Amino acid sequence: MKNDAMAACLRVSKVTVRLHLRNLHRKTETCDKVELVLRLWLPSQTPGRHVAMSVGAARRTVART
Repeated sequence: MKNDAMAACLRVSKVTVRLHLRNLHRKTETCDKVELVLRLWLPSQTPGRHVAMSVGAARRTVART
C-alpha cells in the first residue's frame, strides 16, 4: 500500500505516515514495508517459531496475491 493510500485511510497527512514508518523501520531495523510486515506480523502467526522466508520470497508471494 502506498503512503498516500495509507494517509487517506487513516485520515492523517502523508508526512505523518512517512514519519511513523520511518520510526518503525528504525526500531525494527527493517528497510522496506515487506520486511517490516515479515518482522512484525508473521512471527505472531507462528508463536515460538522463526519464519524462514527471505524478503525476495515474500515479495514474490505478495506480488501473486
